[in-house]
Amino acid sequence: MSATFDVLNQAWIPVVTLDGTEKMLGIRETLVNAHELREIFSASPLEEYSLYRFLGLFLMDALRPESESDIEDLLDAGSFDETAIEKYIALCRSEGVSFDLFDVERPFLQSKFDPALDGEPKPVTVLDFTRANGNNHTHFDHGSKSTARITPDEAMRLLLTTYLFCTAAAQGYPSGVNASPPYYGVIQGNNLFESLVFTLLPIDSIGIQFDSPPVLWRRTTPVIPKQEIGKTSWLHGMLFPTRRIHLLPNEDGTVSSVYLCQGENFVNKPSWRDPYVTYRLGKDGFFPMRPSADKAIWRNLCDIVNIPGGQASQLLTFYRNHQYCDTVDLTLYGVETSQASYLGIYRHSFSFPLALTEKGNTVDMLRLCIQTSETLANALRKAFSKIAVFPDATASLSLQQYYQACEKRFWHFCDQAATTAPGKEDLAAFFDDAGDYAENAFSAAVGSLNLRAAALAVAEQQRGILYKSIQKLKKEACL
Repeated sequence: MSATFDVLNQAWIPVVTLDGTEKMLGIRETLVNAHELREIFSASPLEEYSLYRFLGLFLMDALRPESESDIEDLLDAGSFDETAIEKYIALCRSEGVSFDLFDVERPFLQSKFDPALDGEPKPVTVLDFTRANGNNHTHFDHGSKSTARITPDEAMRLLLTTYLFCTAAAQGYPSGVNASPPYYGVIQGNNLFESLVFTLLPIDSIGIQFDSPPVLWRRTTPVIPKQEIGKTSWLHGMLFPTRRIHLLPNEDGTVSSVYLCQGENFVNKPSWRDPYVTYRLGKDGFFPMRPSADKAIWRNLCDIVNIPGGQASQLLTFYRNHQYCDTVDLTLYGVETSQASYLGIYRHSFSFPLALTEKGNTVDMLRLCIQTSETLANALRKAFSKIAVFPDATASLSLQQYYQACEKRFWHFCDQAATTAPGKEDLAAFFDDAGDYAENAFSAAVGSLNLRAAALAVAEQQRGILYKSIQKLKKEACL
């Protein structure tokens, strides 16, 4: 008997109910009962985000909200219309779509096996970025990749993460539509229903072809390795086949191997504007904000909230326009990469006042606060480097403590800015406090060491240089 796995009805989506119970559900049950669920939750940030994106994409194709009022009506309804979802499923099936993960002709979200395109099978672990493969660092995996088996629900989730978080690799493997993976942001509502509604956009605001080509599971043309694509639709780009994948199930339904090779190569990346992504402004224009272990999220907030400057995500812009709530609860998901290597996986949840998104001058103030914090951190780092015997660990800890103090003060500044327009005196007060944090961090670090006379003399000299840097910034704040 051939293996089957029905993604509509069999459990593969990890959710948490309103009373805190953890469950695994299929697509149908997740959407119909979304108003009774709190959230999607996975130990893997990559899986968690991929599920939000997939379900949001499913809803966009099924419900097709033409205007802002359509989304407002949907939110007012308080739950998804089961009839509309069933009608969409029936439409897909009438087109030959199979929701079976292991269907021979149209395996869900995969390519039909073609001996002319698919080479030798690979261990299924190549789909899991948290396992050691190729250039990837070993994380928590020390087993044999050749004997690994995963369950169908795991395989389905890994399909999504492979499409969404792949990066450029050797032998012509292309990166996704966003190039290397960016930070993706999900706005959290009071329940899963609201969170999924906040992933939807009016079709009349999208600005590119919506559904030609169609969403990946409705596509009938084969994925050709390395085929260059210069133009895509919104639905297709949201789950672009940058890899060609075909799972090979065992008799018991588990998966040990997979056909995996290059997929299509989207060559017009500057044209793609991802609705989940914050954009930064560089000398060559806008580019997606990407994870970095060296830069905490609060130091990116001026970009995240910059709706007037066109950097904020489209989803946050739509949310702001409709004033759903005074506070934004945002979760960012991302993976830090370098060439073909995966260096770190991140999930950050935080809140900020919606009012920060409404004024361009407030964004400028936030940017100045962040720049000041970073300028003083560089001055502090330089001062430590001039003391020859200064331990790297002590310097690193001191900088960490300095940034923690700045972050706490920064969020306080944000709360103030949300209620009253910040002025020069508010900015000067932040500069004063940041300068104090830098001086205190330097003194505490030097005081924790038993430095000899020569090193102490250098330390005092560097203290003076640091002090001058602080005074210069304070003076600039008053201009």
